[in-house]
Amino acid sequence: MKNFRLNSSISGAIPLITGILAIFYAYFIFTSKNNINYYWIIDLLVLLLLIYFIFQYNDNILFIAALIWLVCNYLLGLKTNSQIWKGYDGFTIAVLLTTLY
Repeated sequence: MKNFRLNSSISGAIPLITGILAIFYAYFIFTSKNNINYYWIIDLLVLLLLIYFIFQYNDNILFIAALIWLVCNYLLGLKTNSQIWKGYDGFTIAVLLTTLY
């Protein structure tokens, strides 16, 4: 699976998608819209993006940690307004922004 690559048209959009998702996470942290019903859609997109980055950056531990934390938030049934979830959002914003150079 080390040779996993997207075609150039999709991989060119990755920085744009990364930036948009970072903005959405920042919006949810700094507004009172923490319990939005569509939060899971953003998390699903981040899940896919983190998996992409894990393959692209040779199993970078930051991406793996963000992925594990995201899965644990759902497995433990945390509410999106909990401090642990907000901590995850902040951590993920930082991890995503590191890919934008």
